[in-house]
Amino acid sequence: MSEEAATARPDPAAARAGDAPARSDPAIEKRPHEALPRALRRVFNLDDFERVARRKLPRGVYSYVAGGSDDTVAMGRNRADFDALRLMPRVLGGHGTRDQRTTLFGRTYAHPFGISPMGLSALAAYDGDVALAKGAAAAGIPAVMSATSLTAMERVAA
Repeated sequence: MSEEAATARPDPAAARAGDAPARSDPAIEKRPHEALPRALRRVFNLDDFERVARRKLPRGVYSYVAGGSDDTVAMGRNRADFDALRLMPRVLGGHGTRDQRTTLFGRTYAHPFGISPMGLSALAAYDGDVALAKGAAAAGIPAVMSATSLTAMERVAA
């Protein structure tokens, strides 16, 4: 079997009933279940992730990462606004493909969101800024580096 054939992704239309469809976005690869850390195997949304982070991170680091600035009014209002949104899944609607691309400042990204700056991200993860930049590049989304990063900008950009 050729290398190209061995790495080809299966055709979603040819998948048997009950099989998970292949993802069309090459930046999003299904990670083997065994490769996920045990603590993350049941994380499906931000609330799940925050519960794990609260247990795993030192209290001061968790408070810094999960907290908002000043009196957290903006954070509370943002959360309330997002909670007020209702997403309606539309399956089997005749859409052959999806396209989430968006353009920002003349550059096209794969998805309409990005990674915002997190000052001192090295407190939460070794080489946090580098990991965030690599993850953003792999997903085709923008990432913004904080002015309070502990990592040199040149290292993050490399």
